Amino acid sequence: MRQFFITLVIIGLFSGTVVFAQSDLQSEVDNLLAGYVSDDEPGVVLLVSTNEDSAVSAAGLANLQENTSLQTDDQFRIGSITKTFIGIVMLQLQDEGILSLNDLAIDWLDDSTIAQIANSDEVTLRQLLNMTSGIPDYLATDSFFDAIDAEPDHPWAPAETLEFVYGDEALFAAGDGFEYSNTNYNMLHLIIEEATGTPLADVLEARVFSPLGMIDSYLEDLANLGANIVHGYAPEDDGSFTDITFVNDGAGMADGGIISTAADMELFALGLISGDLLSNDALAEMMETTTASKSEYGLGLDVIEGPNGGQIIGHSGSTGGFQSIMYIDLEYEIVVVGLTNNFDSEIMNFDLANEAMEIAASFE
Repeated sequence: MRQFFITLVIIGLFSGTVVFAQSDLQSEVDNLLAGYVSDDEPGVVLLVSTNEDSAVSAAGLANLQENTSLQTDDQFRIGSITKTFIGIVMLQLQDEGILSLNDLAIDWLDDSTIAQIANSDEVTLRQLLNMTSGIPDYLATDSFFDAIDAEPDHPWAPAETLEFVYGDEALFAAGDGFEYSNTNYNMLHLIIEEATGTPLADVLEARVFSPLGMIDSYLEDLANLGANIVHGYAPEDDGSFTDITFVNDGAGMADGGIISTAADMELFALGLISGDLLSNDALAEMMETTTASKSEYGLGLDVIEGPNGGQIIGHSGSTGGFQSIMYIDLEYEIVVVGLTNNFDSEIMNFDLANEAMEIAASFE
């Protein structure tokens, strides 16, 4: 379910300039969010910041059964934004000489783990990161979701998910195309642990969360699935919502397993572009997009051309019961973070991000 939603930004961020009265940024963000979220449905936390100000607003419910209102500091699953964290760690390891992104995946993984995966003997770490591996997506298989239906609380491990693409044909030769595949990042999960000798949760804590002061972020602990986070919901045809918080579609893995808050995600966004996590050269490498299929995807990062030649970078995410966006306009130094516990929320529509960016730009 952790899927790639690049259309959010491609379709129209900064499609026009809107002039707002210079009232309080917080009031503008509150009013914007109120137009997207009903008080009696799963909600959204929206954070918008400029280089001078920051506003965060919450609307809707954190728990439908208990009628609990969503709070701005609530914790959510962020889904595929996790991939940006993985890209950062891989570049850090490269800078430290522990690995090279031009290494072959097979050099880091046991034959028994990946021998039955297409392209496994030729794919590089870079091709895993930028989705040019040609390796099929395990989340595109019916068999994986059949397994979830049969055992909703099964504690999935990365190596186990790879088995769902064993024997499948490659989508294309490694490096010859682009196809978003979560399998790539579960392979990177194993590679990071092999390279560091440390569980991925501890790697993220030491290399990203702790340095940035992200005290409310972590890789979800499978022993405490769904603990202390808002409840996640899937909409039904009759307008009702089903609580799927405790259905495990892959919590705790590199393709989408991080828990975070809006404030922590702002720290992460700013840390990404400030040099606190990566050198300038490493960030530039992370933002390099592949020419394969004219992709606008770097190393765990969407890279989209904005107005006047500027760039917008970030990622979106979707996992059972949750969706998320985190985007940074490099020209205006604007950060937009949106987190929702509604699996079919308008948060994934470009309109909300577009309007939030326009509001922020009016305060520049």
